[in-house]
Amino acid sequence: MKNRGVLSAYFVIGCIPVLLWFWHWPLQYLVNGNKALGDFLRYVPVLVLAGAGVMGFKLNQTRVLLSSFICLALYFILHQSFSLFAPGNLAAVQDVLFISVPLIFSLTVGGHESPLMDRRFVRRLLLAGLPLLVLGGSVALFPSSFQEIVRWAPGGWNRPFGIPWISVGTIALYGISVWLSHDRRIRWYVFALGLALIPIMVAIRELTGPNGAALKGIPEAHITTAFLAVSIILFHAVFSMYWHRVYLDDLTGVPNRRALEEELQNVGGNYALAMIDIDHFKEYNDRFGHEEGDNVLRMVASHLENELASRVYRYGGEEFCALWRRNSIDGAFSVMEKARISLEKRVFHVRAPRNEGGSTPPDSALGVAVGVTISAGVAVPVSGKDEPEKVLRRADEALYEAKRTGRNCTVIAG
Repeated sequence: MKNRGVLSAYFVIGCIPVLLWFWHWPLQYLVNGNKALGDFLRYVPVLVLAGAGVMGFKLNQTRVLLSSFICLALYFILHQSFSLFAPGNLAAVQDVLFISVPLIFSLTVGGHESPLMDRRFVRRLLLAGLPLLVLGGSVALFPSSFQEIVRWAPGGWNRPFGIPWISVGTIALYGISVWLSHDRRIRWYVFALGLALIPIMVAIRELTGPNGAALKGIPEAHITTAFLAVSIILFHAVFSMYWHRVYLDDLTGVPNRRALEEELQNVGGNYALAMIDIDHFKEYNDRFGHEEGDNVLRMVASHLENELASRVYRYGGEEFCALWRRNSIDGAFSVMEKARISLEKRVFHVRAPRNEGGSTPPDSALGVAVGVTISAGVAVPVSGKDEPEKVLRRADEALYEAKRTGRNCTVIAG
């Protein structure tokens, strides 16, 4: 649900340049009313997109680096188009960009990750430039054939928002590449880049838009605001990738131990901690394989997040930690027991591994219904002077007491 909210925010930001197409008095203000602000904003997308590319490089994601700098190059081309190209050629330049940009993005973010100094990256770079090269060459060598292609429309319909119908097809192709993407490390960024196509297409449309004929300077200001939206979307997406890399457990999707340690530095007042361990996890792992063990970890993490009404962290191995702010020992114990009992009633079916390299359970185990249980220890500060590390240690001692007394139970720290 949270991810949907962020993607919705990206969509809203991407649609702001669309509104400015019809309601452009803010652009008039930037051009005539406050030129200094307009000149400053013109350089913001350069800094933000360059920052997003550098962050992508730091995350070892050269696809993010490349796509960010492609956006930078596109920003430069659009701003300089009115001086680089004759007015009569702007329509052809616009159509080439409409069609090629979604294809360029598809070729940039598709496939597997490759190091910067690697021939696979060079191959990706050459492939990304291929649509622009082919379409630009078609305009120069076969202008009439190119015009026939861009003028094609199903049923004689008009262009949607001035975009060629073949460009609608290339945008759909990017959407298909997003749908087929299985690389979880970059999938979030790929979604964001797809939504960034909205303001990018608006900026390309400005090359021959009505605002250019009506008011001097408006097209450049509109391109700037469109790429402000692009830079905000992409920078936030890369920052989210960085945050996930640092603070989220890659396997279960819940915050990791580093996130817990930083959270405990700021916790105070009435709070409760629970240390949670999956019962007999090693035996399950040895019997059914490590991939099924991973599935159990994911299932338990999701169950705890849904049931505990608290922040759940993966502490390490098969151990989790839950933190309740402003809660009593009785309240935390009651919620923890409810989650433990509801998990005990769930049934987990052993499945075949999703990946060829996964450890395969015995054929006799496939489809077997298995119960998963947990043990937990709950603790709260005894006094206002108790350090969170001390409370965590007491919760851990209570967990081991639960395991010594038979498992599948919750123990309050004495």
